[in-house]
Amino acid sequence: MKKALHRVLALVQAAGLDRALMRLAKLPLLRNYILTNCWEKRTYHSFAEQYHQWQRIFAQADIRISGKHILEIGAGGCGGVGYFFLREGATRWLSTDQYQDPQTNQRLRKNEARLRAELRQQTPSFESLVQPEFRCFDAAKLQNDLEGKFDLLVSSAFFEHVQGEAVSRIITNMARYLKPGGLMFHEIDLRDHLNVANPHHFLKYTETQWRRLTENSIFYTNRLRSQDFKEAFVGAGLKLVHLDETQVPLPKDLPVVEEFRRYRPADLQTTVLIAILQKP
Repeated sequence: MKKALHRVLALVQAAGLDRALMRLAKLPLLRNYILTNCWEKRTYHSFAEQYHQWQRIFAQADIRISGKHILEIGAGGCGGVGYFFLREGATRWLSTDQYQDPQTNQRLRKNEARLRAELRQQTPSFESLVQPEFRCFDAAKLQNDLEGKFDLLVSSAFFEHVQGEAVSRIITNMARYLKPGGLMFHEIDLRDHLNVANPHHFLKYTETQWRRLTENSIFYTNRLRSQDFKEAFVGAGLKLVHLDETQVPLPKDLPVVEEFRRYRPADLQTTVLIAILQKP
């Protein structure tokens, strides 16, 4: 199904109709449909897959979960992966998101109830486990009561969606939530979100064009490149302890606009950035 969708989107882009599609995506009915049927509809198996992927990376970096207090930023309204880490020995898991609040969103509450039912079947001791917490707040605004409380902070597909000018402020806030020596794990999706199978397509738009097309749209990303994030992490005083960059060559016929030509080819080709950083 996904492959067929990607082929259709590629045809739309090749025909130059992607601008019209991005404008349509701003319509409330279509936006709600995409959120409900694509982005908010996560299952036990999707969270389990995410957990195992993260655990493999943590094992490579010698990060141990047992006894840890963990903060997730940009959870998207469900701390589903937190159940798995708590089951494996984490002491606390707090998920946060600015927009998606399961306390007020009926769809999210139903998703959470479905996930908990599946977890009960898979985990006999489920009811005795510590449960994930959830809190709704803007990551760009410091939460004073969380300072110095966490051993590990995680985010996935979060940083590419925030306004570019807020990135450094958010990283600084994140560092303040960590205990001395605490770690951050970030998985940043640098692809064009309209069609991830054509990941560099949005490099043909100027910033003015891009904002006009995607402002307040589910397809908006800040289009920052891997080098921008690495510089922001170092600028916040964090030490880089693990880095993995997935790269896809740029199409030779892609008309990259002037503002992206200052980047090295490797930065433009990076589609997924995984970084683990340590607070001094």
